[in-house]
Amino acid sequence: MQEEKAKKKEGLLKKIGIFNLICITLFVGALLLSAAYVAYSYRHIPTHENGEHQVELPWVGENLIIRSAEFGWVNVKGNEWMAMKGITHTPFVKVNIDGTTGSGTLYIQFINSQGHYVGQPTTIVYRDGTFETIDRKYYHATGTEATAYAFPVFLNTHIVSANDQFITHFNDKRSPLWRVEISYLPADSADNKPLFLGYSTIQKKLYSVDAP
Repeated sequence: MQEEKAKKKEGLLKKIGIFNLICITLFVGALLLSAAYVAYSYRHIPTHENGEHQVELPWVGENLIIRSAEFGWVNVKGNEWMAMKGITHTPFVKVNIDGTTGSGTLYIQFINSQGHYVGQPTTIVYRDGTFETIDRKYYHATGTEATAYAFPVFLNTHIVSANDQFITHFNDKRSPLWRVEISYLPADSADNKPLFLGYSTIQKKLYSVDAP
């Protein structure tokens, strides 16, 4: 009789142990999902939206170095393509990869103050430490320098917001800042997944660089 009670008790303890293990597993899983969500939100929502913030330069990757960079706004009234969309000012980024020795593709992605990606990433190829010379409507590159402008080719709902936000940037200190993220893909990469390199908010400064 006592043996039977002991066995029942042992079985009950085992069940409790399994139940606790399941609870712990579910709890850890929930924590991991929460951490993943926070990481995702951080990459897709400008967390420093009310203040300027930038990953300190230089940005050093496996085979790419961004030695220096400028971030700001530029007047693009002379660009007929953008004028058709009602854009007179837009964010831009200018990077210098002096010191780079590798080859691959640079990806530049703009994010507006609502946390939405604006258009598709601008892709610029670099070979043996210099950019392939190219001159397009919203980006151009030569030597070790490349400049890209925020231009929503596909996301038409965000076209007008670029011009609107230029005005609010200079008149409302509480206005959320735009942001730019830069990643790259080495030419010899096996998984074709771009590697994150750095990011910066877009400063409330109007530059007099050449319009695209």
